Amino acid sequence: MKYFNGISLSSFILFTTIVLLTFTVVNGDIMSSITKEFNNFLAIIMNGWETVKVTVTNYFYIVVNIINGPLQTYLPANIYNYIVIAAKFVNNLTCAQYTNGILGYLAWMIFYRTFIETKTIIPAPTLKGWQEHAKDAVKVHTEYTHFLKERKPDEKVSINRSRNGHSDSNRTTAADYKKLARRVDVSNLDSVIAIDKVKNLMHIEPGLPMDEMARIAIAYGVVPEVVLEFPGITAGGALCGGGIESTSHKFGSFADTVEEVDIITGDGELRTHVSRTNEPDLFAAIATSYGTHGILTRIAVRVEPAPKYIHVRYLHMSNLEKATNAMTALANEGKDESPAFIDGVAMSPTSAMVVIGDGINEPPANVPYRSLRNNRSDPWFFWHLTSIARNFAALATDKPKNSKLGWRGDAQTSEYMTLDDYLFRFDRGAFWMARHGLQVFYGKFAYNYSETSSAGPSWIIRVKYAWLATTRQLYRMLHAIGDEGLARMYVVQDYIMPGPKEAVQLSEYTNENNIGIWPLWICPVRMVAKRHSSNAGFGFPVQQTKENGLMFNVGVYGLPNNGEPFDPVILNHNLENKASELGGRKMLYAQSFYSENEFWSLFDRKAYDNIRNKYKGSSVFPDIHTKLLLGKRMDKMKGAKAISFLSCAGAMALWYFSLWTEMCTPRFFHNNLHIEYTCMTQYADAPSNAPHVVTEDTETTETSKTTSKKGKKK
Repeated sequence: MKYFNGISLSSFILFTTIVLLTFTVVNGDIMSSITKEFNNFLAIIMNGWETVKVTVTNYFYIVVNIINGPLQTYLPANIYNYIVIAAKFVNNLTCAQYTNGILGYLAWMIFYRTFIETKTIIPAPTLKGWQEHAKDAVKVHTEYTHFLKERKPDEKVSINRSRNGHSDSNRTTAADYKKLARRVDVSNLDSVIAIDKVKNLMHIEPGLPMDEMARIAIAYGVVPEVVLEFPGITAGGALCGGGIESTSHKFGSFADTVEEVDIITGDGELRTHVSRTNEPDLFAAIATSYGTHGILTRIAVRVEPAPKYIHVRYLHMSNLEKATNAMTALANEGKDESPAFIDGVAMSPTSAMVVIGDGINEPPANVPYRSLRNNRSDPWFFWHLTSIARNFAALATDKPKNSKLGWRGDAQTSEYMTLDDYLFRFDRGAFWMARHGLQVFYGKFAYNYSETSSAGPSWIIRVKYAWLATTRQLYRMLHAIGDEGLARMYVVQDYIMPGPKEAVQLSEYTNENNIGIWPLWICPVRMVAKRHSSNAGFGFPVQQTKENGLMFNVGVYGLPNNGEPFDPVILNHNLENKASELGGRKMLYAQSFYSENEFWSLFDRKAYDNIRNKYKGSSVFPDIHTKLLLGKRMDKMKGAKAISFLSCAGAMALWYFSLWTEMCTPRFFHNNLHIEYTCMTQYADAPSNAPHVVTEDTETTETSKTTSKKGKKK
C-alpha cells in the first residue's frame, strides 16, 4: 500500500533523514547556527523544568503537610520513612537525571522483552462451578425479563459481552443495530463451568474466548474437538457463526460439536438442556443464527484427551487441485485413521502447502521442535510455511494413493509443536494480513523477499509487533477504521464450497478476474449430519452437500487489484455471485454485499421465521439480515476511490502507541490497561482432584442440584 503520492511512509522518513544528514555535512556553518539555536531552545526547556519542579514541589509540600499527620498515624514507621526518603530523592532529581532514569527504564524493558522474556507458567484457574454460574445466569435472565416489562414498542435487545469496553468481535461489519437496541449485560458469562471426563463434555459460558477455553481445557487434560484459530472468537460466536478449523474434516463446524445449550428465548423463558432430543428444532436453529433466536447462557461441547504435542507434517503440491485431492484422500481414510488436523495454504497458482498433524504426548529425542509463541522473536507461522515451501519441489508422486498411510508417508518434512502453539498458529501475523499494516511503516523492508533465506519479517519487527500484529489487535484496528475503510482496502471473506472441484474453480475465478489475491486458506469441512428442517442453512451449502460429504472453505484475505483502487461493491458482489453459482455459500461474519432479496433467495426464510415466531424472538431480537447486511451503507462504498492515509491515521496512531504501552509496562499492569496477551503465559496442569471435574460415572451433588430438571425453566 502506498501513500504520499506513491512513497511509503518508511521511504519518506528514510529520504528525509538522508537529506538532513547531507545538509549537515555540506552546510557546516548553517548547521552550527542551527545547533546554537537548538542549545538555546534546550536551555529554555531546562529552565522551564526547574520552574515546573519548584511549583510542583510547593504543591507537594502543601499536600504533605495536610496528610502528614494521618500518614504518620496510620502507616508503620518504616513505610512512612521510605515514603519520605523517596519523596526527597525525586525532589532532588535534575531534569537530565529524570530523563536518563526514564530512558534507562525503557531500555531495560525493551531489552527484557526482546532477549529474556519467555512464556511463563501460572497456576490453572479453578473452574467456575455450577452455583456461581447459576447466579450469573439468573442475573442475565432477570435483566432480560425487566426489559420485557419496560420495553418500548418495537424496541430490540442486544447483548453487551465486554467487561472492559472493548469489542473483540471477529465480525467485519459495524453493529449499527446495537445503537438503537437495549443492552443486556452478559459480560460475566465468560468462564469454564465444569468438565465431565466421563461424558467427554466441557460446560462453558458463551463469552469465553477460544484461547482461554483451550488453555484451561489443556490444563485439565482435555481439548474441545474444534478450536477456532483466532484467540478472541468466543464460544457463543463460534456456535452462532458456524466457526470451523483444521479438525473440521472429522467433526464438522464448532456447532456440530455442541451437545446442549441453555438459552433465554424471546418469550422470557430460560430453557435448559436444549439438545438434539429436547426441543430439537430450537437447538438446530441456533447454529449460524448470529444470536437472533435468544441469549445463550451455557454451552456443552464435546472434548477429547489433549495431547502434549502435535507432530506437524508438510506436503508441497504444484497446484490447488492436487492439494485438495490430497486433503480429500487424507480426510476420507476414516475417522480413526485420518490425521487429526488437515488444512492448507495455496501460495500461488503453482504452489500449495498441505499441513497435517497428529497428537503425541512425547516427541522422539533429537527431533525438530518449532516454537511459535514462546518468545517474542519466534517465527510467524505463515512465513515459516513460506520458507518451507521455498525449499520444496513439487512431489513427484502427485497422485492420490490408496494406501492408508500414503499421503502422510509422502510428507517431505516434519516438526513438533506444543498443542497450544499449533491451535493458534496463525495468531501472530493474523494469517498474512499483518504484512499490509507493516508495509505502511516499513515498505519493502518489512519483509525478507530473498529466495535464498527465510521469508517474513525480521526478528526485530517480530519482537516489536509480537503483541500488536495479532488477530485481536488487528480486528480492533479494523473496527476503528470502519466499514468503508475496510471495504476499500481489503477483502476478508470465507466461502464454503460444496466440494474440492468448486473450491478450485473459485480460486481460478479470483486469479483471473482482476482480484489476484494470494495466498488462500483452504480447510476441509465434514457435513456430519443432514440439515434439520428448522435450520435456515446460513453460511453453509447444506442443500448441495451430501451427508458425511466433504466441503471446502476458501479463505480470501488480502489486498486485491495489486493495491490499486477498486470498487468494493462490484468486486465483492461478483465474488458472492460466483460462489453461489458454484453451489457455495459465504460465511456471514464478513461484510455482506447481498441485497435483502438476494440474501433470502439463498437461505430458508420460512424455517427461520417459524422458529422466531414460535419462541417469540421476532419482535425482540434483530432480524439476521438487519444484523449482517450492509444495506444503505453500500451507497458510500460504490466506485473506485483511493483511501487517504489521513482517514485511518488516528486508528493507526492509537494502534502504534499501544505497542509501546504493552512493551514498556510490567505485565501486572496489563489487565488494568486492557492489554490481553495470553500467548506469553501457560497454565500448569490442574490437580487430579480439582473441583467441578467429574472423573467417575456419577454426577456430583452440586451438578445434580442445578441441572437435574430438564426442559424450560422460568
